[in-house]
Amino acid sequence: MNSSDTVQSGTESDSVDVGQGRWLGGDADLYNALISASPNAIVATDLTGVVAYASPSAAHIFGFSSHNEMVGEQILDCVAPHDLENAATNLRYILTEGCATHKEFTLLKKTGDAFTAELSGAVIRSPQGISEGMMFIARDITERRRAESILTEEAERRRILFEQSKDGICVLDLEGKLREFNASFARMLGYSREEMYQLHVWEWDGQWTQEELLRKIREIEDEGATFETVHRRKDGSYYDVEISSNRCQWGGRSVSTAFAATSRSASGQRPRYRRPRRPSGPCSMGPFSISA
Repeated sequence: MNSSDTVQSGTESDSVDVGQGRWLGGDADLYNALISASPNAIVATDLTGVVAYASPSAAHIFGFSSHNEMVGEQILDCVAPHDLENAATNLRYILTEGCATHKEFTLLKKTGDAFTAELSGAVIRSPQGISEGMMFIARDITERRRAESILTEEAERRRILFEQSKDGICVLDLEGKLREFNASFARMLGYSREEMYQLHVWEWDGQWTQEELLRKIREIEDEGATFETVHRRKDGSYYDVEISSNRCQWGGRSVSTAFAATSRSASGQRPRYRRPRRPSGPCSMGPFSISA
């Protein structure tokens, strides 16, 4: 593709001249401003993948001293060996279908250093509709992928701690509905996972009424509270628990987390159920956190 050729991407109103910067009736200044301002690599090639034009950001991202230095390079030479077959398949798809967007590849800088990029490409056509080349836009997403990996690993660590904890852990919304829980809490109450999601806190707390529980849930402070109460299992039996609770944000709304720890008598046997005294403080409980 000659640099002086006017080419077309999409409709006739999009005709551009990669070499001279004519765009929309010859407004080269506007075209060049758009290319220069883009943080993404913009590259135009001929139909075989040889670079005919590269934007300043392309030179920076790929590690060339200037965008002119990239001209004449084979675009596939910028692809890591393990992704080369996928990239070649993507090029064939673009030539056949006209466009491919948001494909992820490992690309190579001039130094050989690899980076992760999101790539979109389209066929460039002349005003007569003849395919004359391809246009590519590449975005370096290495840092984004690294951050996502860190978040994923952190979420997995927290999930393991949540699921493997011997303490019962649950999340209640401000209406007392059980939103999340771990396996230990389900075992404490004796319900199946499906049954647990149907429960409200007053269906297992044996000390306070529904109205009292709702009031205490809504009054709990961010610093949390620790208290003792009694829980009722599915089979109707009771057991003493020590609760640690606090307020937090979950799924964009205010909820309470609870850690429940079962109490044991000195002999190691579960104590008989007895209705404990109501706490004297104005808000000494909160069914947000239960440790077991």
